Amino acid sequence: MLTVYDALNDTRNIESSVRSGHEAGMKVNAMMTYTLSPVHTDAYYVERAAPI
Repeated sequence: MLTVYDALNDTRNIESSVRSGHEAGMKVNAMMTYTLSPVHTDAYYVERAAPI
């Protein structure tokens, strides 16, 4: 199992780790950092939760 995350929720920063983990036959757990603020809306998280 490989767990990856980017504290800025920028999936571009974890793409290579996710791909490498899959290529190595690993299960990958990609995580997001969650917070409450005017910027961090439901739409913000839906957009970032899209598959890589």
